Amino acid sequence: IGKQCSLVNYRLTLLAEIYTDIAISFSEFKNGALVSGHQYHK
Repeated sequence: IGKQCSLVNYRLTLLAEIYTDIAISFSEFKNGALVSGHQYHK
């Protein structure tokens, strides 16, 4: 039971890390698009 529990925790941690990476990449992409959009309008 203990092993299975740690395996689930490991998978959840892995998913959380992947989700964080995606969120960071998305916010950076959004900020980059906004910056390039402002430069384009100038």
